[in-house]
This record gives sequence, C-alpha cells and structure tokens, in this order.
Amino acid sequence: MGSRVRLSPAALYEAELNKRLQMSTAEIGLSVRTTNCLEENGILTVAQLLNTPPKRLLSIANFGEKTLEEVFLALERLGFFRRSRLRSLGLEDRPTPFVPEMSESSVIQFRIVFDDSTTTPVFEENNETEKVADSVGL
Repeated sequence: MGSRVRLSPAALYEAELNKRLQMSTAEIGLSVRTTNCLEENGILTVAQLLNTPPKRLLSIANFGEKTLEEVFLALERLGFFRRSRLRSLGLEDRPTPFVPEMSESSVIQFRIVFDDSTTTPVFEENNETEKVADSVGL
C-alpha cells in the first residue's frame, strides 16, 4: 500500500494551469467555425491561443471582433482573464491571468458571493451553498 503526498496549493494551481494550457482549442466550447479558423492557422492548444496577440487573430480570414469576443469568453470560462478584466474584478495583483476559482469548469472551483440579507461571505461549490465564518478575513 503506497502513501499519498499532499500537494501544496501552489502545486495544485500549477497542475491545473498546465492541464488547461494543454487543452485543444476544440475542447473549450468555441463554435466549429472559430475552431476551424484557429486550427487552419496552426493554433491548436490553449497555450498557443493565449500566446497569439489579438491583432494577429483579427488578421485571420473570417475572424472578426465577434469571434474574438467568443474566444475571450471561452478563455474566461477556463479561468484565463485579460488583465483589464482582472482589474475590473479587483484581481489585478494576480501573478498570472489564470484565476481557476473564477472558472466554470474547475476541479477546485469556488466563488465568494454576498447574500443580500447579510454581509457574511458565502462559498458556492459544486452547486451547493455553504456559509462560512466571518473570520475569513474579507
């Protein structure tokens, strides 16, 4: 019987980041047309997509502003945010634009919300809501 080694939060973050960077663009919920545009231009993974400047994406035939917005939204669902979006969310101090807890498809997903009737933070995890103590430090 083997022993299990607990991973640190940093190691979990790194593993989740690498997993998502290696995902195919076909796996992230883009339309078939958008996926085909990207693949025809050699953009096959999320890492390649993130490393392609918006100006380059807009130079692809049939890839306009609406398609670019579709890409940004798909990346946000994975937890990748534009720096300007992070600023608007108050998360500008993040070391990378990867915020797994804000994604829709995260193994370690949680969101902090405030109930209208109280100022107590509420964690929502896997469609269940659990109140947490005021000592969270928010």
